Amino acid sequence: MNNKSLIFWIIGGAAAGIIVVVIVLSKGVVLPFGSIGSTSRNAENSAVPAGVSYNPADAYSTSTDKIVTGTPEAPSQSLPISKEKIPDTAIKLSIRKGSFNPASFTVSKGQTVVLSLTSTDTHGHSFVFVDPSLASANVGVGPNETRIITFTAPGSSGSYKFQCNTFGDAARGEVGTMIVK
Repeated sequence: MNNKSLIFWIIGGAAAGIIVVVIVLSKGVVLPFGSIGSTSRNAENSAVPAGVSYNPADAYSTSTDKIVTGTPEAPSQSLPISKEKIPDTAIKLSIRKGSFNPASFTVSKGQTVVLSLTSTDTHGHSFVFVDPSLASANVGVGPNETRIITFTAPGSSGSYKFQCNTFGDAARGEVGTMIVK
């Protein structure tokens, strides 16, 4: 077998492998980007957090009461939404290469926190807490995308660091603090 034939076999095998992976992932259970926890498939074959009912038409409705954000006890990020649908009570964070804006926010102990995260650049980003007790309160966004998450603030006062854990972004300054009083 000459080198050209070997290269074609390698490329063909890689392409076939990618096709198999795509087919398997499209038929199986897929975790949403940035989400921790189990998901299931609904009638529309969309990945949704376990225990949450979801109608895809609701994510783009004009009402904010239908946005899937989970519950304080079982956080889950919403699907992408328009900035106009962010509830007035939400803590609004934006993220771009090198920073969160604002880099800190304050909440009360045990408060139900509704947080929106918007990527304002052409990169995907995430919001995760460093403290493992808040591991389920995380959200990921694609380029120029907005999502919402609802979670319960800790019952103890203190500073809780958060960061973007995508591609070493924390090392480039994508970090911040949630202050609980």
